[in-house]
Amino acid sequence: MMAFPGMSQDVEVYSSINKYIETGRTAIINKDINLINEMLPDLILIKNISKDSCFSHKLTTERVGKEEFLRRIKRMFARDKQINVKVCDIAKDEGSGNPVRITRLPENPKSYLTHFQVVISSEHYTISGYLSMIVELHDNTPLIHLLMWQNSLNDGLNYRFDDTNITLDEFDL
Repeated sequence: MMAFPGMSQDVEVYSSINKYIETGRTAIINKDINLINEMLPDLILIKNISKDSCFSHKLTTERVGKEEFLRRIKRMFARDKQINVKVCDIAKDEGSGNPVRITRLPENPKSYLTHFQVVISSEHYTISGYLSMIVELHDNTPLIHLLMWQNSLNDGLNYRFDDTNITLDEFDL
């Protein structure tokens, strides 16, 4: 864990958040729209990085409400027979062995920024991106306040989302 290694409380926090992420991953694979609805926050940010020209990239941000996001997920479920979700190890270069980066937010000691890479695939497509969530723990039960997706570019540039200086101000809520 990035923010506070070595304490038993930290292991519980990491375990709670990881279990919650795995529950969400399984809900998508099983097309459990009711569980996904329970887990989603009211605000979802979708950041799209695209090639603007040969030498530059353009980043746009779309704010999506929960109901619209659920409509998009339902369309995906109707179109695709099988959906696979893989959480990739973005922290392997840090030697932690944990695929999810978790950082306590200084603004609220019970809130955490989680960050990980996800690959979603079906018979029709494969998308890769970075998922960040602001999660608050209540009795080790996670509550997602904000979900942010940022796509990866498949242009050989290996663009990586930098979350090292993210605070609540980053999300312009």
